[in-house]
Amino acid sequence: MTAGTGKTAVQRCIACGSTFEVRDPRATCGTCGGLLALAQPAPALQGAALRKLFDDRRGTNHLPLASGVWRFAEIVLGEAVGDAVSQPEGNTPLIAREVVSRWAGAGGLLLKHEGHNPTGSFKDRGMTVAVTQARRLGAEAVACATTGNTGASMASYGAAAGVPALVVVPKDGVAIGKLAQVLAYGGRAVLVRGDFDDCLRLVVEASNELGV
Repeated sequence: MTAGTGKTAVQRCIACGSTFEVRDPRATCGTCGGLLALAQPAPALQGAALRKLFDDRRGTNHLPLASGVWRFAEIVLGEAVGDAVSQPEGNTPLIAREVVSRWAGAGGLLLKHEGHNPTGSFKDRGMTVAVTQARRLGAEAVACATTGNTGASMASYGAAAGVPALVVVPKDGVAIGKLAQVLAYGGRAVLVRGDFDDCLRLVVEASNELGV
């Protein structure tokens, strides 16, 4: 995500700088085919006032602001907070481990335990925004290429949003435990005789042709 200069969020190509409306469903730049990044306008509150807003939301049990992602909605995608698909994610603990601290030679070292996210992966942090955006666009399904964590996360959030999830995985290169998660969440898996890049190509083609 990058900072925007306008009053509304846009999608900006990281290669050529072309911009597209934030609800534009295309997966890549329509000008050069490059990757798109979200350019978010600066929030109305700044500095200490913005920090206080974020701090005041800590400890709430109400979704989506109970999320460690949507608590910061003003710098994530503020206009989407009312549509947020959250489980909630984030707010994972910082844990002191003296053995690791001594090994690293860093006193007071804290480890961020992302295994406390809903599907056991940091991927949930991004997936809450991705599936929220898919629902805002009226997507009839969501799809991804994965070798494990991303697919499990997408299937979980797709289920939470009531949107079918299609996970494309390399036949001989997927973590079995994560594939089991995909199926447990009701996702559908497609095994491809190829590597991750082959899976990604199929997903992009499906996105462009089928509106997934």
